[in-house]
Amino acid sequence: MCHNTSLFLFLFRYLPNRSVGGRRQKTFLFFGGPDAVLILLIFGDRLMMQAFSEDAYRNKLGLKNPKEVGLAEEIVDALGKMDRALLPAAAGHPMADYIAKGNEAVPELCAMLSKDDLRTTYDAMDALAHIFVYAKATDETILHIRTFLDADDLMLSTLTAKVLAIGNDEPFLHEQLSRLADEDPGLVATAARLLGLGRYKPSVPVLRALVSPDRIFESRDVIWALGEIGDAAALETLNYALGSAFRTVDCLIAMGKIGKVTSIPKIMPMIETGLVEQRDAAYRALAMILAPQDNRNLVQGIEELVTGLPMLIRGQLQELGEDLSASTRFHMLLCLARLGQKLDSGEFRTYLGMQLKKEQMTGVQAFFAGR
Repeated sequence: MCHNTSLFLFLFRYLPNRSVGGRRQKTFLFFGGPDAVLILLIFGDRLMMQAFSEDAYRNKLGLKNPKEVGLAEEIVDALGKMDRALLPAAAGHPMADYIAKGNEAVPELCAMLSKDDLRTTYDAMDALAHIFVYAKATDETILHIRTFLDADDLMLSTLTAKVLAIGNDEPFLHEQLSRLADEDPGLVATAARLLGLGRYKPSVPVLRALVSPDRIFESRDVIWALGEIGDAAALETLNYALGSAFRTVDCLIAMGKIGKVTSIPKIMPMIETGLVEQRDAAYRALAMILAPQDNRNLVQGIEELVTGLPMLIRGQLQELGEDLSASTRFHMLLCLARLGQKLDSGEFRTYLGMQLKKEQMTGVQAFFAGR
């Protein structure tokens, strides 16, 4: 395994993440209707977007009507113009057809892996990472992929490590757990990232112990891993860090991914008086917490949240307006929708600043109403 941790971590930024909005991509890939396109693109992994085609829109996302596809694409385009951070640019993936096949394509992709043809191997390995996000890797496949872990080529060894983590290679993940005790912050950060990708729950106690100002370098990846793993046992540590103003944005996003209603009071101070980036992260976290229907049902039984929170959100939208980023405003509207609030076209035009045609508003409103 490569020890050039700076480059190793750098490469991670351009490889597929395991989750979308704190949940497995499978949740969204097979959720029909135009809003599924928007959810996957807005909250999703930028490399998963590369596999989208008209066929993917129709067969995987349930868009049968050409007008629905056109509407989804126009709304996505409008959101992209609002804020490029909200909707990263998509690019074609050379193995898009294989990714679309899922598990069926795994033997073909494994046959393409070779230390002699690196370009094809990079693409095939990356495609396997996408597939293993929502399809289980067999022991035989994992053993074959593991042979590339000691490759001299840095990119190949990095890709291999990520695929093994996403494919839940137990011995490999256990090895990463032992690396958390290393004195090299870069190595610890890399191990934490891999454990997060593998959602390796046995690592949670050790990861929690690493959330400290004394571990400033690796703490960001450690907190990210806790969010990806999603174990509620991490909330006590995250709450303490948030209250101590340590890595607040990272903690908020991790709490959102874990998705417990009990976290809402903890994130409220950041919604009310947080800095720009803190408020944005807090609303993202709140939107994630409110995503599951079970959580929405729980919130409906809390009068303060049902009435007070929508009033607060609308008040901030009116008072702060364009001082809020487009991303923040989007997630504020998403929170309102998930709190059961009705949104009219005037609110969309005002708060999102989207110059959509009148007939398109119905589609936009339907998207939020279904959230």
